[in-house]
Amino acid sequence: MSPTPGKTEPGARLVRGTAAVLLLALPAVAQDADAGLERLKAILASPVIAATRQSVPIRESPGIITLLTREEIRASGARDLLEVLRMVPGLDFGSDTNDVVGIGVRGNWGHDGKVLLLVDGLEMNEPLYGTTAFGGHYPVGDVDRIEIIRGPGSAQYGGYAELAVIQVFTRPPGSGGTAEGDLWLGRLQGADLLARQGQVRFSGALGPAACSVSYARGEVPQGSGPYATAAGTLDTGPWSQQHQDFLNLGLSAGGLNLRYLRDRYFVRDYTRWYRADVKPLSFPGQYFGADWTWSAGDLTLRPEFQLKQQSPWMYTDARTDRNTRGVGRLIATWKATPALNLSAGVEAVRDDASIYWSARGYRQHYIHQNRAALLQALWSLPFGNLDLGVRHDRHSEFGSATSPRLAFTHAEDGWHVKLLAAGAFRAPSIENLFVNPALRPERTHSYEAEGGIALGRHSYLSANVFFERIHDPISYANPAPGVNTYLNFDHVGSRGLELDLQTRARDLTLRATFTLQEADDRNADFYRVPGEPAYHVGFPRTKAALQVQWRFRPGWSLNPEILAVGRRFAYGAGGLQPAPLGAATYLNLFLSWRLAESLEAGLRASNLLDEDAPYIQPYGNPGAGGTPPLPGARRSLDLRLSFRF
Repeated sequence: MSPTPGKTEPGARLVRGTAAVLLLALPAVAQDADAGLERLKAILASPVIAATRQSVPIRESPGIITLLTREEIRASGARDLLEVLRMVPGLDFGSDTNDVVGIGVRGNWGHDGKVLLLVDGLEMNEPLYGTTAFGGHYPVGDVDRIEIIRGPGSAQYGGYAELAVIQVFTRPPGSGGTAEGDLWLGRLQGADLLARQGQVRFSGALGPAACSVSYARGEVPQGSGPYATAAGTLDTGPWSQQHQDFLNLGLSAGGLNLRYLRDRYFVRDYTRWYRADVKPLSFPGQYFGADWTWSAGDLTLRPEFQLKQQSPWMYTDARTDRNTRGVGRLIATWKATPALNLSAGVEAVRDDASIYWSARGYRQHYIHQNRAALLQALWSLPFGNLDLGVRHDRHSEFGSATSPRLAFTHAEDGWHVKLLAAGAFRAPSIENLFVNPALRPERTHSYEAEGGIALGRHSYLSANVFFERIHDPISYANPAPGVNTYLNFDHVGSRGLELDLQTRARDLTLRATFTLQEADDRNADFYRVPGEPAYHVGFPRTKAALQVQWRFRPGWSLNPEILAVGRRFAYGAGGLQPAPLGAATYLNLFLSWRLAESLEAGLRASNLLDEDAPYIQPYGNPGAGGTPPLPGARRSLDLRLSFRF
């Protein structure tokens, strides 16, 4: 796919689409103002734990947080986590190597260990590179809620939380129906593979314990269309494939919680289609977690243990790299006074990695350890809430580092305000050091401010500004032909504005968001667009999203989505400089209806305007070129059947 200029910024098309939806929705909002007010109050008072590990109302939590409820996720018709997150302000997706899709935050490439993904408290990032692969990967049929910190969370979670934290919570054991599930069947225009996905869940009692079993499996095409490289042009329709295989087991008894995840995700790497020895690229992993909560009066103790084994970026016939990580953690919380809540914790992490270098025919063995101490004070005062958090890490390879957070929050019935300052630290990953032992750790500084105000009786508008800078960022680089390495650059970051408008009525839910972001970097050539200092490669300056859920009659729901992105810059096949891609507007429509008490059907039309939807590689070498964009999903039609007993 060659980058082509053409379209303007997406404002006009988004405004027209938004206006049409609002004209249909306004009568329902006006008639259901009282019911909508109660629903809106419930959302604004929702407790979240992502920023503090404790339950705090979202408007008072010390972070810029997006909360996605099960109702919103189901109404969107999304099949996987990527499709849910792409509508969140500040989040975008791009391509890494080998047909793998990763995440960006506020215009910065976060795929390489800068964004922490947790599923039921278990860390999904693989320690060899720090990455998480998205796209047809993480199922959402059993998700209860998603909490997203847009900004650093390192004061609680350490290095991978440098730019954002994504916490996915599935429904706890014993909740929901005894047996339930979803079946997806669909067709992507231009793709040979029929999209097939299914997820089933069983929940019930096992003696005094509650247990749940959830299993998701599927095959979907990632995209369709021509993929042009120096080796030739490929029609990706017959090649594109993402394979989902995800098992989630949960057991709860009293204060004890056990969790086991098994992940067998792989992609068919069509970026190497011209090689006869290409095999599926897999990311197998197993994850186990145990925690126990003990309380006595105002004191709570929570010991945790986690163990995971991963073999990321593995071609099944060649790669044998693997890592085992063990984590032990103890956190104590004490309600010292009605206004003061204190918590302290210690954490120990051990990585045991084996790296196989086929070019030289030997293994390299690494053992890295990290010790951390955490302190947090939540203090409620008459004029607002103060949060002081700090995490001190001591890494076996890089010594000590401190990640502080200072926050002020205040919320009233009709408004709220937040002022936040935070720091973050991330050590180079094992594979980074394997290639370049001279790498330095990254350190990040972030400053954010948020304000919110009620608009009438059924709407609430939040706005935040941010400034983030990563010093000594670690990036993949090929500074000379045939040289592949990791380097530290001077600094990279961004600044910008994010808006989030929510409207709640009895039969209608509306959410509109907008992001304006601008690049901030020095000497970070691999991210820069020459002549366009406000852009980083791969990411737009503007992004707007609109989601509507309209329950227009009992048992029926119509749910349109509009996603508009401004122009982006990408390297084309043979191009030595990034070239502009025009703005684009993506329209999805999901219609669901309840056929019976235990059976529901849904029909989803995605990318109805049939826009190009490429995944752009957000780095390259100006003057030498980069990898062209991967084709994304064109127009598609999917059927979802859901049951519950």
